[in-house]
Amino acid sequence: IGIPKEEDFLMIMMLNAMAKDLPHVHNHIADTLTTSTASNPYSLTHICSRLDIEQQLLNTAKSKSSDVALAATSRGGNSCDNHEHCSTCGNSSHPTKDCFGKGGVMEGKWDEVLA
Repeated sequence: IGIPKEEDFLMIMMLNAMAKDLPHVHNHIADTLTTSTASNPYSLTHICSRLDIEQQLLNTAKSKSSDVALAATSRGGNSCDNHEHCSTCGNSSHPTKDCFGKGGVMEGKWDEVLA
């Protein structure tokens, strides 16, 4: 099991913060954390990606403008295809230059960025 890392405490703080206002997201992340393993961990990056998706859903639900609907239908294709994918980890929530994952450009620089 080992000693918890700073990222572990940050994940706990984020879970506690979202428990009241985003219980469905909290429950989803908590369930996913219980199935994560050392070889397939659920990291802070995954939580941030899930929160980004939730924000996109909220923004879409709040948007009543016909211009937005028209823009969404006139683009064609899947909007996810328009996002840059990280070539290090394959995640679409950040570009390769911002990857904190193993082998990423920002690996080991999390504390430096937060400072």
